[in-house]
This record gives sequence, structure tokens and C-alpha cells, in this order.
Amino acid sequence: MKENKISTKKAKVPVALRAIAWLFPKVEKIAPFLAKRWGVRLFFTPLRYPVPRKEQSMADRAEQSTLVCNGRKIQVYSWGTGDRIIIGVHGWSGRGTQFYRFAPLLIEAGYRLVVFDGPAHHRSQGKQTSILEFADVLVALEETYGKAEALLSHSFGGIVCLYVLRERLLNTKKLISICTPSVGDEIVTDFLDKINGSLKIADYLYHHIKEKFGVSFAETSAEHLIKDIPDIDYLIVHDINDKEVPLRHGQVLSEAYPKAILHTPSSMGHTRVLRDEAVVARCTQFITKEKTTFSTAN
Repeated sequence: MKENKISTKKAKVPVALRAIAWLFPKVEKIAPFLAKRWGVRLFFTPLRYPVPRKEQSMADRAEQSTLVCNGRKIQVYSWGTGDRIIIGVHGWSGRGTQFYRFAPLLIEAGYRLVVFDGPAHHRSQGKQTSILEFADVLVALEETYGKAEALLSHSFGGIVCLYVLRERLLNTKKLISICTPSVGDEIVTDFLDKINGSLKIADYLYHHIKEKFGVSFAETSAEHLIKDIPDIDYLIVHDINDKEVPLRHGQVLSEAYPKAILHTPSSMGHTRVLRDEAVVARCTQFITKEKTTFSTAN
């Protein structure tokens, strides 16, 4: 058996972020207050990426609709029929159709997979968004399609799911989080690294979040939210080759919720893990089992 090795290479930085990283420290030096406001705006503004051909082909085969949430049109896709609903929650700067590989197996098992483009993401309206707005969409989706038997999440979507479960906004009993960032301070540090911002930007960001949302940023981190979620069946999937969100984040969640199953595949990294056949099969098996019997070992 080939030994799993953790990649030490850094994730490729998008062109837009490289341009911001070049300009931001110059703006911060010349106009510090403007840089702080720009930094906050950047933190809540997702990037939009082109859709790969195979993903688009599967998106075209989905049943497509829109729902209005907080005055914005939200793009929704679903595959399958019936009332056994699985809701997929994508990551920051992602799309609902990134879960397209999961659709065939879930349909075969008798489920309907419902996904959406989050506010300010891909085909949904808006320019900026937050965990709270994603949570509102989840509630609206359940009201439209019925109770979700499981939540399938990727990256930032995992934080959203932990939030809705902690707040008892949904009563779902199964959660899968794939490559979810869990340590709040590290999320902000990574953001500052990407834009070449100083710690003064972090201080201003923390203050802004507290003033606007009434809670500290730490209180919205996965490592904090997971402490108060109800008893659920929980599968944590974290690729050991994830260059964007290191394996340690998955381990933090696992340690905070010992009943969870931690699965650490060695596939293609942070986003491509969603297209890994073995990962898709493992997640589908977890969903379809009445009670999970997996070992916590890899």
C-alpha cells in the first residue's frame, strides 16, 4: 500500500488575488483607514470562477429553479425525485454544482440532492455575504423541499452547517463536512497573507464583525460552534493534501467532537476532493446507513 504523504506545496493563488496582494499594502501605507474598510469588504466578497465542462454538463441536467431569500434571487439545482432530501452547501467562492459527482450515487440510493449557489456566489444575486445569509437560505430550502436527512458540506459550507445546527434552525441528524476550516484566527491570518495585509486589518475586521453581527468572530468559528451542536451522526472528511485548509483543521473538529468519524483521504486537494470517486462513495455510504459502522481509522 502506498504511504500517504502530506503535500507541502502552497495552493495556487488566483490572478485577482495576486493583483490585490500587490496593491493592498501600498494602499494600507498611504491611506490606512481606506485599507481597513477595503479589507473588510474583501473578507465578505467571494470570487467567481468559471465552471468546468463536466460540471456544467451535469448542471444542465439538473432541475433548476430560484427562490427569493432576503430580497435576493438564489439559484437552486436538484437531481433526483422524492422526499428523501440531501442538501449540499458549497464553500466560499464555490458553487452548488461542485457536488455534481455525488448526484448519481445518491439518486441510485433513492435520494434527491438539492444544492444552491450561495448569496453573492455564481448565479445567485449579491456581491457580499455571510454565514447568517447562507443559514437563511438553508432554512428556506427546507421549507421548500422538506426536511433534509443529511447535510453535505464543503469548506466554508461546513461552518454554515454547524451554525444552523447549533442554532437549532434545522433538525438534521447527519452531517458531512469536507475540508472545513475550523480555527478562526488561522482563517483570518490566511486571509491577511493572501492580501498582504497587516494585523491592524485583523483588529479592525474583528471590531467590525462584533459591531455588525453582535458576536465575536471566534464565536462563529467551527471549533467554537461544534461545542454546542446537538447529538448527530458526523463524518469529517479532510484531504491530507489540502493546500488551502491544512489537515489540522479537520483534526481540531474531530477532537472537539469525539463521536465523529475522521476520514483522511489522499486525493487531489481542497476542491478536487469533491470529484474523488472513493470520497463520493464513502460519503454516500455514510448517508445511506441507518447507523454508521465505520472505524475512526483512515
